[in-house]
Amino acid sequence: MKEELIGAEQVDFFVFSRKYAQGLESGNQFGTLLKEYELFLRQDCKNHSNTIFKDYAMIRKILNDAIDEGLLSRDNNPFHRYRIKLQPTQRDYLLEEELQAIEMLNLEGRPPVFHARNIFIFACYTGGIRISDLLQLRWKDITDGRVSVRTKKTGALQVVKLTHKALEILDLYRKDRKFHPFIFPYFISEDDLMSSSIPL
Repeated sequence: MKEELIGAEQVDFFVFSRKYAQGLESGNQFGTLLKEYELFLRQDCKNHSNTIFKDYAMIRKILNDAIDEGLLSRDNNPFHRYRIKLQPTQRDYLLEEELQAIEMLNLEGRPPVFHARNIFIFACYTGGIRISDLLQLRWKDITDGRVSVRTKKTGALQVVKLTHKALEILDLYRKDRKFHPFIFPYFISEDDLMSSSIPL
């Protein structure tokens, strides 16, 4: 999603390998390709180690599936020799007064920023619902002062009691309820959602 929003070109491992790989007949060649891809992610995409680790976790899973199906020799699995380690991270949190300062911003005449601020504040007061789930929230997901979210990433159902602040955000959009199925005005229809190029 981030790449779509900022307009950067999306280049995954398979696009990269088709463009740069000369052959993947052996584990050594695949290992070289993994190193080149890591270098590309670090230097060209400015990715950090933990982002690269998550990217490589999917590649590792695909290779393991190929081994299980007899499509790749276990001896040729490059991840026996190639490792990327997760780095310790420090999470910084907004102070209450910082969050209140964001809430009080005068964003009149700036609709995109106004909506982005409201979505962010709503997320803060609903336990940090992911942006991909927030953009697809529908009015039918709000019942009895709670929001029910089936997360796209895990498929798990989250039910969160809405705080007073979260309800205030909803009130800003309630007048458009009969015109749009979605709460926040990012998608205006189901067809708009289905045609979106953003991977939600």
